[in-house]
Amino acid sequence: MKWLAELGHSVVGVERSEKAVRQFFVESNMSYTEESVPEIPGAKVFKNAEKTVTLYQCDIYSFTSSLEGQFDAMWDRGALVVMDPKHRQKYVSLIVSLMAPGCRCLLDTMLYDPERYAGPPFLVTDEQVRSLFGSVCDVEPLQEEDALTEDWADCGLDALTEKVHLLIHKS
Repeated sequence: MKWLAELGHSVVGVERSEKAVRQFFVESNMSYTEESVPEIPGAKVFKNAEKTVTLYQCDIYSFTSSLEGQFDAMWDRGALVVMDPKHRQKYVSLIVSLMAPGCRCLLDTMLYDPERYAGPPFLVTDEQVRSLFGSVCDVEPLQEEDALTEDWADCGLDALTEKVHLLIHKS
């Protein structure tokens, strides 16, 4: 997020953990302000001094386009894969509602043998990505790489692949 902001982009994020939000700003050496969000009881919004990074500390389902509008670009770096599979459609509906026409979204997924590991992160296959997003987005696989580490092997996995898909909102 810091890198994108340094390139001149306005960055908006949503994170449930206040500790993680504060940690981001500290690790990025950014001073920030903190305010409550009247539209979302209990939520806070944190902004760096330049107002190029805005992070909402709230439940993702409380966030709507009325707060920041729709986005031209998005990156799901790990939300879908930790989402309980029974809540995926609700999550996808929210994400699509936040996409401006032509929005490009990077989506990270994980592939592994579900007989060896139950998640999270949960298995999300290419077919599931197309099923979830294909009616409203063009879906293009971009990259995949071996993500198996010793820690994942200790969890019983013998293979783990991280995939990145490009979703382009059809409009």
